[in-house]
Amino acid sequence: MTIAQTTDWSAGCRLLYGNSTEGLVDQYGNLMAAFDNVTTWGITIESCYKFCGADKLQQVVPIQTLLFESSTNLYIRIQSFNFSNFSTSVTNWLLPWLALTAQLPYETSGPWSNLMSLLLALGSPALITYSLSLTILNRFWIRQRFESLRSESRAVADKYPQFCDRIRSAQYLLQEAQQVSMRASQEGGWLSSLIVLNGNQRWWASVRKDLRNTRRGVTFSLVAQIGMAVIAWLFTIIAAFVGNLGDVGTALQLSSGSVWLWMVPVICGWIAVGTQYRASSIIEALQDDNNVALRALSGKDSEGNPTVAYERQRAILSRSGLTPQPHRVPTDPATGQGAPAVTTGAGPGCIGNNDYVRLEVPYWFGFDVAGDEKEEGPLYNYARPLTWWQFASAIEKAFDATLSSIRSGDNCQGMPWDMDKLPEPNLAGTATEVAKFCGFDTHPALAYPKWKHVKAKVWHRMLIASLVAIWVQWGTTGPAIAIAYLTPTQGLSCRSGSYLIYGVLGTISWILLAISALFSHAVMLRYQHVHTFQPSLDLRQNSSRTGYYQRPLSHSYLCAAAVVTRILGKLIAANNALWLLTSSTFEYIGFYETCWCSGDAVSLGNKGWVVLFKSANDLADSAQRYWVGGIILSFVVCLLTFQFFYFGCKKTTDDNE
Repeated sequence: MTIAQTTDWSAGCRLLYGNSTEGLVDQYGNLMAAFDNVTTWGITIESCYKFCGADKLQQVVPIQTLLFESSTNLYIRIQSFNFSNFSTSVTNWLLPWLALTAQLPYETSGPWSNLMSLLLALGSPALITYSLSLTILNRFWIRQRFESLRSESRAVADKYPQFCDRIRSAQYLLQEAQQVSMRASQEGGWLSSLIVLNGNQRWWASVRKDLRNTRRGVTFSLVAQIGMAVIAWLFTIIAAFVGNLGDVGTALQLSSGSVWLWMVPVICGWIAVGTQYRASSIIEALQDDNNVALRALSGKDSEGNPTVAYERQRAILSRSGLTPQPHRVPTDPATGQGAPAVTTGAGPGCIGNNDYVRLEVPYWFGFDVAGDEKEEGPLYNYARPLTWWQFASAIEKAFDATLSSIRSGDNCQGMPWDMDKLPEPNLAGTATEVAKFCGFDTHPALAYPKWKHVKAKVWHRMLIASLVAIWVQWGTTGPAIAIAYLTPTQGLSCRSGSYLIYGVLGTISWILLAISALFSHAVMLRYQHVHTFQPSLDLRQNSSRTGYYQRPLSHSYLCAAAVVTRILGKLIAANNALWLLTSSTFEYIGFYETCWCSGDAVSLGNKGWVVLFKSANDLADSAQRYWVGGIILSFVVCLLTFQFFYFGCKKTTDDNE
């Protein structure tokens, strides 16, 4: 009895095949009658099953050594799992990418939300890229609009010299506040007071300073982890073209690295665009008890001067859901005619805690219908493009209207601007006068924009972000598929198929979650419409009782669509992340070393064949052009993506002031 030992599946299969000539094939899978050292590449998948099938040559649980008997009385000792090789491969090629996940943007409300952010990012690179692209494009839009406002403010610098600094602070707030749900409220005349009154200059400067101090920057750990991952992948490339060109194992490391490569430009993009390193930092900056603001009241003192109060501001809030409207013009319920008008007074018109509680919309079978718009964290920016635009537009329009009022030559009380006085007396007024000065007497501060009011540029930004998401998802997954697919045996195999599944599921997950955000917006628009025209209704219960809102069937269908698409999208992304880790582990433990996987049975079926008789040197000519093409494509995708992210969020001189 002869005993041979090997740790390589192909070598074991060759030993079991022996000197047989059954099922020999050439480079193209064509049958051959006899073995030839030059033209014979492998055997058919049927012959592989016969000589090297699961009953002949098995992948064994580590670390177990078995004996198998061939038809030629040759006993082969197969140690199918080599822990040394496994640990080396995982340490060198997989762990650097896993370590790099620590640099993904989290900043959510808790550990569970952070874990979900990790799974969503790994399971759908398209989703996190979509959120990043939206953030960058929104930032670019804000910068354009507020640079224009700052330019216009210089024309009124003789009347209100500090207004340019206030515009810059508002711009910074809007740029940094995309990772949480934001609302603008004219409750008690707060928003107009915050924008117009000169006494609030300190509040704006303090908010900007606090947000700058809590902004996430470039750290040594970030540089080290990105460098480690990139260097590991570069070493794989160098090894492939210097010593292992054509080696199947090297091809697998190249393709596996390409799947993870999206993290480099995406993480750099988030650092460039800027996020807050704590989930609560935005709330703390806005609601600092030591940074109170000035609010115009509805009355005047005994000398006829407008009265004010110093309080913690309630105009710009980090919260989700509907925005209460204190007072409304009576509306005909039958015709729906008449527009709500925002109150600017204090007293009875102010909103109490009960008003916010009444606006809590009911769940659908225990699931929140408002969607991920309310979730904290940069990854969830995908669910906020419309509400953030509504919030930012309200602030921008108020600043624009204030500039127009200053240019008109009249002060806040409708009298000619007194150039001999400081800005503060000219900007003093009752809550009603201050609101009119910045345009809040003509439009309410609503949370959810109607579909017809959403500007075309908002949809254009969402479209561009979608294209970038597809570009990154398939620009990194595609080369991995191509390298695995085109490395002999050419065809859709377990490896290339696993990458294809990862890319498809990642794309589907992103599409479902993006659609879910639109469904949730439609749901909340219905509730907002009801609250606008029937403010006394309690929305907390879906009930027909008097004083409560009962959801009609069409509204319930929208709720169901929003919840179901969101749950499906998250389930697919979470399982896809686990699939990525599982398939990467399968490669390193030799799970794919079978006739079915090696013979590309997924695409070739019974026509599949297995490479057995060619070394890495023999495969070099066949593999080189495909590997080079895949590597170049991965580099180009990452380079162009990084350039888009960098130039999209490049800071101007004013941004750094």
